[in-house]
Amino acid sequence: MEEWFVIKITDMVTLASTKLRTHRIWTIVFVVVEVLLVTTILTSVAVMRGVEKSLADFGSEGVNGRYMVEAINWRHGSGLENDRKVWDRAEELYEKYTAEHAAMARELGVDYFKDSEEVPTEYIDGERFFNSWTKYGRMALDEARNEAVPASGLPELEKLAEGYDVKQIFEISVKPASGSVRYLENGKEDLAKLARPNSSEQESLFGGVTVLADELMEYYLFPEYQYDDRNIPILMSYESMEKYLELEALPGDAGDEEKLERSRYLEDAARGRVISTCYRNNASRQGVFNAVAIMDEISRNKDNEGYVEPELVYDLPEMPCGAVGVAKDGRSEEQKKQAGLMEEYQKRIGEYEAPEQRIVKFEVIGLVHEVDRGVDLSSQNLWDILRSMTGAAIPSPAIPLSYYAENQEMIDGIFHTDYEDFLGFNEYYAVEFYDAGVAREFLAKESCVVDQNEGCATEEKPFLLAAWGNNSIAIDQIVSIGLRIIMCAIAVLVVFTMVSMGKTVARAIADDRREMAIFRAIGFERSSIMAIYLVYAILIGLIVVILAVVLTVIVGAGANVFFSERVTVFLQASFLTIDPTIRATVFLADGWIFVGILGLVLGVAVISSLVPIWVNMRRDLVKELKTE
Repeated sequence: MEEWFVIKITDMVTLASTKLRTHRIWTIVFVVVEVLLVTTILTSVAVMRGVEKSLADFGSEGVNGRYMVEAINWRHGSGLENDRKVWDRAEELYEKYTAEHAAMARELGVDYFKDSEEVPTEYIDGERFFNSWTKYGRMALDEARNEAVPASGLPELEKLAEGYDVKQIFEISVKPASGSVRYLENGKEDLAKLARPNSSEQESLFGGVTVLADELMEYYLFPEYQYDDRNIPILMSYESMEKYLELEALPGDAGDEEKLERSRYLEDAARGRVISTCYRNNASRQGVFNAVAIMDEISRNKDNEGYVEPELVYDLPEMPCGAVGVAKDGRSEEQKKQAGLMEEYQKRIGEYEAPEQRIVKFEVIGLVHEVDRGVDLSSQNLWDILRSMTGAAIPSPAIPLSYYAENQEMIDGIFHTDYEDFLGFNEYYAVEFYDAGVAREFLAKESCVVDQNEGCATEEKPFLLAAWGNNSIAIDQIVSIGLRIIMCAIAVLVVFTMVSMGKTVARAIADDRREMAIFRAIGFERSSIMAIYLVYAILIGLIVVILAVVLTVIVGAGANVFFSERVTVFLQASFLTIDPTIRATVFLADGWIFVGILGLVLGVAVISSLVPIWVNMRRDLVKELKTE
């Protein structure tokens, strides 16, 4: 041990410092490149940590940050439309029911014409065609689809999810309007416009509603807001509220401040807003259409002396959403009797619908985005790509499940469907997982594969799966990829440090052979000379570490100063956060990670210098110098 202290430690540091000056060119080149590499990695890690924290903070509301997968029982298969057995079955159904209808008509004494019912198949130029859109064509297809792949629901989904770490499963019900639900402007109903097939965006806001679990909606509701239970509580989209208020949509290049300001304006305008609508079922709407058509006909022919008014003339309602009345009924008693018998006939065959209309009031209890939240990597603008990754979208307009459970009969009287949903869009599920990796595995292994001709669902894989509500699964994967890239960069840094430091020390030793030979000649131990170059390597490593830390801090401080506010506004506009105190962090230095990376750099620098030092110290430098 005494040999090691032939040269004092302070003298070792002095001699090593001298070598920094004598070998400054190679040392400076190595230090500059190494500092830039280390700074890049430290900055990348800090930015990644800042992004993670910002997304976690802004994604703490609503369904943001939750790993959710939608499961749709898509059993539709257009290939069955070419199956001749389905065609034959449709013909059987047609013959069966038309025979029953004819018997009922004879029993009631009303006229029945078989040709009045649409045929499911027909021949055109000798070729047989299948009319899948007809009543009996649809019935035959429904039977075939049910036979091919039985419907799957919650029990089948729970079985499919066994073995995965599932947090909970939400049932989602989409209910289309069974008629028309139209906005009453200033409490008045424009019946002439109702009779026209086209409607404005403002009047078609409630073409259907989605029933959502209260838990999925609660974050988007106006805070501490109590609605009037005489109204239907509705969660609307910002976009729908824009249409209702007849505001022009912002241009695509609108700034984040402008978007945020528009969102806040819509929230203020929507809070407590009661939207009065008129619900008319198809029979009521057809009555309005008939009344308007007859009135228009009479108006057009008012100067026609030979024109004879219809025997039955309807009277439009004076009150908003009122029933259509009868202005004149010139029919004979026999005609009235036949009309009554025809109504009875329609009831027996299940095709009668009594006119129904009522005023329905919706009260806006919150707003949410309706836009598609798929990650768009095609844009040339980084902010557009980031914007496509952020935020959340849940179906709207939506009503809470708790309200629906208490008012199911009333809601189903307005919003329901009479056909079987083979696409699975009216009843589907959202499966929530604790972990993004498990959610990705569930998606990859358990989803059925879409076939445009055969549909998707099979008995083994009955559901079409996709991310739901947000891009948390994709974001988690992108962050994981980013971390792997950083790990690869650290590996490159380690290799570069080992090679470059080894070469730098080896070159210094090669240039100092005469000096080392003199030290050996005057009695210095090899260990003392090795220690000098080891201290030299340590000093280089410390310089790299110190400069990298200083440069990283400067870059980080600048990033937070110049970008933090902009990113905050950007994320506020994207996530539409309720809490205005949440701020974005662009650069977040994690002390332990920094210490680990810097310690690795210093350690690798020292260790990589030992090889050239050991190899060169084993040589007889005095003898080599004599032979030169």
